[in-house]
Amino acid sequence: MMNDTTITTADLLPLRKHATSLFFDIGGHFQDPIAISQKLRLLQRHSTYLATLDNVAFMIWPDGPISQVVQDLIETIVCCSNQGCSFVRLIFHEYDVSDRNHLAVVQAACHHRLFRMLAVYSIVNDPVNELTLNALKDAIILNQDLKAINLFLEVPGTSLDILGEGLRKTKSLETLSIGFGRQELNQHCPPPLGFLQGLKDNHTLQSLSLRSLPTEAWTKEMLQALLDNPTLETLSVTHSSWGISSVAALGSLLASSHCRIAALTLSDPRVASRQVLLDNLGDILKKSNQSIQSLGLRYFGLDDVAFSTLWTGLSALKQLVSLDVEDNEITSLHLLLKSRKVARRLKRLNIDDNPILELEASQKEMASGLFQFLKAHTQLQSLGHSFAKPQPKLQHLLDRNANGRILFCNHADDMVHSLSIWPRVLERTNNNLQEHPVRQASVVYDLIRGLSGSL
Repeated sequence: MMNDTTITTADLLPLRKHATSLFFDIGGHFQDPIAISQKLRLLQRHSTYLATLDNVAFMIWPDGPISQVVQDLIETIVCCSNQGCSFVRLIFHEYDVSDRNHLAVVQAACHHRLFRMLAVYSIVNDPVNELTLNALKDAIILNQDLKAINLFLEVPGTSLDILGEGLRKTKSLETLSIGFGRQELNQHCPPPLGFLQGLKDNHTLQSLSLRSLPTEAWTKEMLQALLDNPTLETLSVTHSSWGISSVAALGSLLASSHCRIAALTLSDPRVASRQVLLDNLGDILKKSNQSIQSLGLRYFGLDDVAFSTLWTGLSALKQLVSLDVEDNEITSLHLLLKSRKVARRLKRLNIDDNPILELEASQKEMASGLFQFLKAHTQLQSLGHSFAKPQPKLQHLLDRNANGRILFCNHADDMVHSLSIWPRVLERTNNNLQEHPVRQASVVYDLIRGLSGSL
């Protein structure tokens, strides 16, 4: 084995490295158990390197020599945690419920008290079994440093109830993300009553992500369990089933005086139940308690008419600053303009992967719609990654909005127009655009014109 002075980053990383991330295969391209053990031990010995990592993932493949390296892997997991790695993931590309080595690795990770974030995924058909869930439950209760758990269950059944006790007793868990497997395996599973009671009794969660809820009953019961939650700020319900009762539960949750949800994601509802959610979402948003600042509606089936109908509810959200409608069927923003409804605080509108970007015949009309929309929304400064290099006129509008155009608008709420703020405004513009001198000069010129009242 190499001595310490000759060890390089490449020696430590069997797969690939990003700035603060380590991805380590157990199996895959690295089948030799001796080589894997050597690299795991090297990793343990370099505590200064481990201390730089935020994100560590151990990917365990079904053909990997897990039984021969399990002790070294457990010791490495403990070492990562001792050095403060904040996000440790165990990714089982095929979690084997009969393999005690798999369970031993999960239990070691769960029982080590220094973990702040832990993720366990079962990628294919094998469910994460009750012993694993019991280990996670104990970790939630006993590990006061554990802030987040990310879990994938192929077939939840009633085993999810095991986590209910953990949710009731935890004093530290802030983030919980649970995804479920194929709908056909789960559509006859009743909602997990013990887990739901744990959600109702929990007062620590700040972020909850639910993926692929198998039936409308699951969606409804999950939302109802959150009705009196005073701490939840981020809620994501994606690729799930909806109906009249679950939509009503969403409305009750968002209208509740207890609701503090600032970031809501409802992307990719199941196709069979998409329309009922779309038909009612506008009214739900109008009747909400106005806490929403960010809304995600990707893969939502929105065309121009549906988007303009929904816009009435969206524009009623007084705190909305970010709207994500990527991967829909939007071809134009003109119907939104005709409604004369404005989301005054909107700063980010992600319209990536919509036909509005693809219809060459309507480029002029599309641009005109965007120009008018940007003029109406004086704080809007981002339209998604597809607009990283927009045409010059569009770029100028985005730059103006990002650097203080709202200061010249009649509807600027509680804006201070004192001359004393202008040196800071102009300095910020100069700093923001110093790598783009032409854009910088154009925006500064417009700001000065606005100050003189001629813009």
